[in-house]
Amino acid sequence: MKVLGFDGLKTLSDNLKQTMKTADGLSSAVSGLGGDIQGLTGQLAGALQEVENCLNELDAVKANTAVRREFILSPASWSEEMEMETPIAKYPHRYVLEVAGVTPNSRIDAVLDASSIDVAAACGLCPTTETADGIVIFRSRSAPTANLSGQLYITQGAGDAGASDAQTTEQKEE
Repeated sequence: MKVLGFDGLKTLSDNLKQTMKTADGLSSAVSGLGGDIQGLTGQLAGALQEVENCLNELDAVKANTAVRREFILSPASWSEEMEMETPIAKYPHRYVLEVAGVTPNSRIDAVLDASSIDVAAACGLCPTTETADGIVIFRSRSAPTANLSGQLYITQGAGDAGASDAQTTEQKEE
């Protein structure tokens, strides 16, 4: 048995709706076949409901899509951790960015703007981020001397309800 994808089920649903409309039109035009056509219309309505239920199930389980947020990390807001026993001791400077909807299970892809690449290289920006409830943590070898800006692409991990539509607390002006 072939399983239809979301687009295939949508097309099937549309075709069933059109067939149902045609069947309704034929039932009034041909009185002798009215009972048979009404039965067919009922069957089509049941099949259409089943297709719509399948579409709803597919929509509920489809993969999360990334939510995009702009960010600016100002040089004055970086802090230095004196405890060098952290798992990333080579990156003692950190920036905590508040981002609504982020959890420890969130996956963050941080993409820097082209204008921030040299600043990131000069300060030794760590290529990964950390997450906790409502925050994304950036780390570096030294504090940057200028703003770092870019976009966060947030994908919710297992057990997350989904990303919030709230904006970051340090929203980049567009």
